This record gives sequence, structure tokens and C-alpha cells, in this order.
Amino acid sequence: MLSCFAFSAPPLNEARLLLGHLRGGDYAHAGDEEAIDLVISKVLELSPQTLQGPCLDVGSGFGGTASYLHRLHFSSTFGIDLDEAAVSYAQEHYPQITFTNGNAHQVTEFFDPDYFSFIYLFNVLYAVEDKPSLLKKLSKVAQPGALLAIFDYTTTQTDLQLNDLAGKPMYPIVVSELKSVLKETGWEVIEITDLSPSFLTWYRILLKKLEAERPLLSIRFSESSLTKVRTTFRTIENWLSSSLLGGVVIYAKRTS
Repeated sequence: MLSCFAFSAPPLNEARLLLGHLRGGDYAHAGDEEAIDLVISKVLELSPQTLQGPCLDVGSGFGGTASYLHRLHFSSTFGIDLDEAAVSYAQEHYPQITFTNGNAHQVTEFFDPDYFSFIYLFNVLYAVEDKPSLLKKLSKVAQPGALLAIFDYTTTQTDLQLNDLAGKPMYPIVVSELKSVLKETGWEVIEITDLSPSFLTWYRILLKKLEAERPLLSIRFSESSLTKVRTTFRTIENWLSSSLLGGVVIYAKRTS
């Protein structure tokens, strides 16, 4: 159990805090609230009763997305994230949500089988090299017929070498491969929506905001964090602009 004393909490990643500030909330994914609204509107169109069941935010980070769903009147929202500092922050700022510090590959150790009616991942699956293992584990804690939403980067190039804000390798989705993986791990694809133009627009807006606010941001954040965020997302923008990266949202349901 995490200590309630502030001094015992692990240090937060300043670059991630800066990103959350730029996004206008504790979000780390492209599109911020606009992206959440886009995904959730479709989820509720497919299954309005999803509001009444428990949902799981995989890679919940600082907790902003889970909190946003709570404000949209989802009755029971949970989050899981590997970053202890992020979970500690989320627990402090969003006490109405249940957050778990743990590896999503071990999700079956934290939650009961057939529990969730909705599971979502916003810019999380790209960081997972072994996607089949994770998706299989998630199917175990999903109810039969439960919805899954995957919002993430895509690519047609399997040899890309790109790191995320944490400096870790990115493994963007290859849509044709993921469709097969989903089927093999207990999921049926319902719909796939290409969001590549939106991803490019969202990153251009983010970078413009960073430059416009840089003098004020430099008072609160270190120059190294400002440079890291700018360099990382300028690189991603360039890859999006050249169509080496794209964006997608995939909706699926757990097969019974």
C-alpha cells in the first residue's frame, strides 16, 4: 500500500507534467478531450449500457482520462499503470477513481474474470511489444460482449526506430496484423477508423502551443523538459506528415 505521506511519493516525470499542462488536463494521448469524446461517442452508440458497467483505463497515467469518463457519468472507472509516481499522483488528484499500480500484463492478478464491460487504451498499445499477450490477458477480465477501444499510432513500416517521451521504443500498430491478433486473443473487430489527418492536426496544434507559451512555461518547467517535449513531438509530427506514422481507433468486442 502506498504511504499517505507526500514525501514518500516517487518523483514525477517533469516532461509528462509539462505535456499534461499543454493538453489542458492530465492527458498524455493525442487529441486530448476531443479524442476522448470521439471514442466515447462511438462506444455509447454501440452499447449505451456501457455507462452502467465497470470500465478499465489501461495505462491510466496521471488519471485525466479516467476522471473525464467519470464526469461523463460512467458509473465505475478503474485505472492501471506501471508508473508508481503517476499512480500516486492520480490517486491524490482523482480520489473518486480506483487506480492500481501494476503491469497490465498482470491484469488478471488484480481484477476478477469477466469483470469489465468496457476496456480502453489511449496511446498505450504502441509501447507494448508483446501485443498478443496483453490483449489475451485483457480478454480474460472482460465480460462476454464487452467493448474494447484502441486509440493509437499506426504504421506500415515494421523497421521504424522511434522513441516516445519516456525514451522507450515505440511499436506502432500494423492494422492488418492487429486484426488477426485480436481475433486470436478473444476479440471481434467491429469498426476501424483512420485518424491519421486528425493526429497530424493535433500534434501541430500542440507544438504551436508549446512555442507560444514557452516564455511562461520556462518559469515552471526546466529547459531540458521543454526541449525533450518539443524534440519528441516534432519528430512524431514529421513522421505523421510523411505518412510513416498514422493514427487509428479500433473498436472490438469480446467474443463469448
